Amino acid sequence: MAIDQAELVQMRDALIRARAKGVKSVQLNGERVEYRSDAEMAAAIASLTAQIAEAQGAGGFVVGYVTTGRGL
Repeated sequence: MAIDQAELVQMRDALIRARAKGVKSVQLNGERVEYRSDAEMAAAIASLTAQIAEAQGAGGFVVGYVTTGRGL
């Protein structure tokens, strides 16, 4: 069962608020989650942000490479 976009935003915002307060445990949807480090919490926020962007239809970025030569 997929999580809808509104719930993803709510979860991300709760994590951001907890991180700003220096709290490492969060109650989300009746489930308590405890993070071991700030880096782990930052990774969870980044993951939720990516899922939200995907749900909004935002595609990934494109990387292009330019090559040059001497014309020989």
